[in-house]
Amino acid sequence: MSQRSQMDPPRSFTGPERRIHAVYCTAHTEYHVRGRTCVAVFPRARDGLTGKGRRALYMQLKAFLRPGSSTMYPCPPALGSILFFSDGVRRVVTSPLVEIVRPSREAVLKYPPKEILVVTDVLEWHLSHLRVLKERGFRARVLPGGGEAVVAYSEAWGDVGPVILDLSTRQTEAVETIDTLMLLDSSVRVILVGNEALPGNSQSVPVFNSVAGTLPRQFRFEQLLAVVGRELKR
Repeated sequence: MSQRSQMDPPRSFTGPERRIHAVYCTAHTEYHVRGRTCVAVFPRARDGLTGKGRRALYMQLKAFLRPGSSTMYPCPPALGSILFFSDGVRRVVTSPLVEIVRPSREAVLKYPPKEILVVTDVLEWHLSHLRVLKERGFRARVLPGGGEAVVAYSEAWGDVGPVILDLSTRQTEAVETIDTLMLLDSSVRVILVGNEALPGNSQSVPVFNSVAGTLPRQFRFEQLLAVVGRELKR
């Protein structure tokens, strides 16, 4: 890394001839937009832009948009990015200083937009597995039961990726949970964790059609990342 960042915010905004290199990742920003316009700024890793620098960058961007109508939404830490929204029509807000560069397919897949729902009451998920997913840039959260997963899926419909269902979770009936999720979204993808057979109507064809994969009870992180990554690339 050079001693002086190429994205030093005060220098970047010295005149309209200087542009901020930004990436507009449609798949990611659509989750946040929901009828708002946005500018997505992804500082390059080599620029080493700190949190303080990102704040300065945001304040400079704000000066170019309509005052009093904008809000900053922080992205997942792995992205190290800024999302800037302004209420209004559905189009990208541009300024003379922001260059929108569409990312490569590899960049989009590296930071998938959809959230992973994990249904489990195993403490290790909170202490270890969830941390590994987030460190790799995935958005994920743990829910204690199938009922909570159904509520979360319905509230964020369209923005949820695979549902990881731990078959050992207490007070969770696997087939019933999957059936309910399929009523919400017939294309839901469920990853089962555990060597137990599906309880209840285990011969239910629709249920098995929604099962995207399985993981053993004692799985390796590489196995988890592989099956999750495969589903998010679909």
